[in-house]
Amino acid sequence: MISKEGQLITRIELYEKIWDTPISILAKKYGISDVGLAKICRRMDIPRPPRGYWSKLKIGKAPPKSQLRPISDSGLDRILITPTPENLWAEMIAKPLEFIPVVDILVDPHMLTKKTHAALTRGKRDERGLVIPRGKIYLDIHVGRANIDRACRIMDTLLKALDSRGYSPAVTTEENTKTIVSEVDPKNWTVA
Repeated sequence: MISKEGQLITRIELYEKIWDTPISILAKKYGISDVGLAKICRRMDIPRPPRGYWSKLKIGKAPPKSQLRPISDSGLDRILITPTPENLWAEMIAKPLEFIPVVDILVDPHMLTKKTHAALTRGKRDERGLVIPRGKIYLDIHVGRANIDRACRIMDTLLKALDSRGYSPAVTTEENTKTIVSEVDPKNWTVA
């Protein structure tokens, strides 16, 4: 599993790992590209296995490991390898989804669900027959009047599931209301 905060690693540790594991596999463990990991090795003056090394290693004819030379810049002795957002997202969506049952009756609703239900109940229909919410704080959902209760039950289940996993569901308080899920409470958002 990729650490969102990244991983602090010493130059010697990275050198050992580069010679133990192909760079394409190692890069995935850190949540970065193999090109990105190769750049880190160049910056830290870490020698990498030459092309064809892993194939030759399988048949016992790999060239010897290049030695790690000492460096004068102590700032290059360790590095924090931070995963790219794309790799974090890819890992997250690759996980199997768990079933989250939706309740038949709304019980102890999330604050955003309450406000959304009230805003939709007071709203008027647009030209498509969807309700335009009336209020300042509501989830960005578009639904017909007959499905307000069902939509709120689904959203309530989702909001509670997000809360239980450490995420902060929120809505923007700007002109165009947007539903946002984050781990940090940004300014200008109303967070439940």
